[in-house]
Amino acid sequence: MSFFKELREVQACRDGASLATWPEGPHRDAAILIGQALQMALSWPTAYFLPGDRFNAVAYGPRFRSLDDGGWDMAALAIEGQLNRLVPDRFWQRCSDQDLSLGEVVAALVALPPAVEQPKKRWRLWR
Repeated sequence: MSFFKELREVQACRDGASLATWPEGPHRDAAILIGQALQMALSWPTAYFLPGDRFNAVAYGPRFRSLDDGGWDMAALAIEGQLNRLVPDRFWQRCSDQDLSLGEVVAALVALPPAVEQPKKRWRLWR
């Protein structure tokens, strides 16, 4: 568990300059969106993650939670809702099973086809 403490401390020192490690355009935009969702849902100190960060480590959160505790589900819903990509069932589970880096996850997300525009609903489940 000391790995998570060390990662939390390193991640807390990151700032906007960390975004320079991401290619400009859709990859960086997706990385920003994912970072914000992870910070909000899993309480990471900052929203800045690097392409080489392991997806499993950042998805479990800074204090190693189960993926089933609801925090990750909230992050995934936020990401999928803002990304406007057709994210297939079990996408996140496959990323975890394959032990992908965050950079590989972002590349896979950016490669997905755009979502079909859905009719606007009059209410939202959460926000």
